[in-house]
Amino acid sequence: MRVAIVDPASFVLPYDLFLAQGLLVNGHTVELYCSNSSYNGELLDQAAVAFTRQADRFLVRRFDISRTVSPRRLVGVWNYLRMLGSLVRQRRRFDAVCLQFGIFLPLDLAFLWLMGRGVDLTVHDDVPHGFRGQRHWPTLLRCLSARRLVFTSEAVRRRFLNRYGLAFLERRTTLLQHGTLAASMAEGERSEATSQDGGRAVTFFGTVKPYKGVDVLLAAAPLLDGSRVEIYGRWDAQLRPLAASAREQGIRVVDEFLSNEELDRLLRQERVFVLPYRSASQSGVLYLLLHYARPFVSTDQGDLGAFLRKHDLADLIFDADRPADLVRCIRLVLSNYEVLAERMRSIRKSYDWAAIVGSHPMFQEA
Repeated sequence: MRVAIVDPASFVLPYDLFLAQGLLVNGHTVELYCSNSSYNGELLDQAAVAFTRQADRFLVRRFDISRTVSPRRLVGVWNYLRMLGSLVRQRRRFDAVCLQFGIFLPLDLAFLWLMGRGVDLTVHDDVPHGFRGQRHWPTLLRCLSARRLVFTSEAVRRRFLNRYGLAFLERRTTLLQHGTLAASMAEGERSEATSQDGGRAVTFFGTVKPYKGVDVLLAAAPLLDGSRVEIYGRWDAQLRPLAASAREQGIRVVDEFLSNEELDRLLRQERVFVLPYRSASQSGVLYLLLHYARPFVSTDQGDLGAFLRKHDLADLIFDADRPADLVRCIRLVLSNYEVLAERMRSIRKSYDWAAIVGSHPMFQEA
């Protein structure tokens, strides 16, 4: 099969590349349509090297769409139109077109119509982060116009169907389970701890936004006697006072984006990772931690809580409104670290991209 993966603003580029890797291993041809951005060049370059043996079956088509390279919105929209036009003109070349995100509703709907309802839309979130309403109409309109809705976890599918309440849509859904993610495409073997530098520090990483609940970790920090607490990632401007408060508590705050190399180094260390999200349908952080076999604790949000329950790790779920409950979970991990790390190594066997793609009927139809 020839598969087009379309991620207009490179919102989920690691997902795109590991899905592409799974497709290539199974003998398919992949064309990735994405955007240049200020942060993805390194990852795409690594993929070009990693996929050298399949170079004749992997093609990247980049456009300047992301606001990190096209701060003028009209320029980004124009380049998005160019991308979609290219896909429409070449639509007969593809056996499957997998759209990850739409970014400009009028063009999205026109594209879906011109493609003759031949596009599979991946629903990564039932509503955008921070949306407070019941139904997000742009999301629903895109979903109604797609041939098939692809969900990366059963938890997200159930959230979507419960939120929108349209039973007939369920017949058009399919589950393509999210697989593990690595910080670097250049990596060969699975990553295990190569350094004790982490000292099993209590760690949060990722962009720090209000919905991610870093305040929950700060509330619990004074109760964590003898444990280091560290936060890595660029802070949202409105949360900078909270970053200052964290530093005053003696928490290490690295307020910057981590390079792929820095993130890989961090994840190779033995740490207790905390996902204190107040709202989330899923998080790529989960699949990074699974790849590196890193134990983590989490609030009961979307795919995070569902994953821990599915694998009999519900004791690692904590209540965001009870700092002592987070402390309980962290201490549980610290006292059973090796056992939990081995459990993660066992679980990740079920999240291998090649096996996921190879067994899915979506890639066996043409």
